[in-house]
Amino acid sequence: MENIKKILVVDDEPALRDMIQLRAENMGYSVETAQNGAEALAKVRAGKFDLIISDVLMPVMDGFTFYKELKKTPATAAIPVLILTARGKMEDTFKVVGADDFVAKPFDGKILMEKVNLLLGGARSVQVEEPLSAPQPGSVKAHLSSDRKIFVAGTDREAVEAIATHMQQQGCRVETALSGRETLSRAMDFIPSVLILDVLMEDIESSQIIKALRATDELSNAGIITYCFYRVADIGSEDIRQMSLKIDAASERCLDEGALEYLGRFNDGPFLRDLQKFV
Repeated sequence: MENIKKILVVDDEPALRDMIQLRAENMGYSVETAQNGAEALAKVRAGKFDLIISDVLMPVMDGFTFYKELKKTPATAAIPVLILTARGKMEDTFKVVGADDFVAKPFDGKILMEKVNLLLGGARSVQVEEPLSAPQPGSVKAHLSSDRKIFVAGTDREAVEAIATHMQQQGCRVETALSGRETLSRAMDFIPSVLILDVLMEDIESSQIIKALRATDELSNAGIITYCFYRVADIGSEDIRQMSLKIDAASERCLDEGALEYLGRFNDGPFLRDLQKFV
């Protein structure tokens, strides 16, 4: 029976943790996560890991302190550590203390998994589609004209399918997801030119999904368009004004993290017509 290697992913950004976890699990590795160095240290002391992937800037205990704590005990000092770091920051410091490898943000998902594979001594296939030439913000239509790959994500199946069908009718290749975790997993494999994302994803906040995708080379410059969808009859005790405030706040957070435009509430008429400018 094959010995499944176990990885610990340490990062304070939930969506980024999920994305790395999904990619590693798709390659057959077992993955646990922690949101800071203190939580990670407790997990390392309680169990056995073959590799640790750790961010640097985290609350409670940062990545550098976590790394130093690992090196104090022979059992944990032997675990290979791959550091996620902003370009040019802290890398020299970690090199001095002997970190095993580095990936700079925004990172290439394929390169990340190749490094993981190498550190774990495996020969697993890294089957990730080569990244396309990155579109510059504001030039989504020009890039889409030659690529025409659209990803649609939302919590309502009917709305997602309606948008997907409309884009397929325009000659686009379309992939869909109904949760944040699906979005992180499938979008990284599909590498779309344009991602159409509901601002109110339920399992992972939409702005965090955008932040995680922007941390990768493949999707750092993809055109991310946001929308909202709700049925008035389903709101219940929450009135329209409260819903509007909730949506406004969510859409602003998405724009702050790199969404290009917020198209408003989905409907079969004006909304779909507005999508035409991206085709």
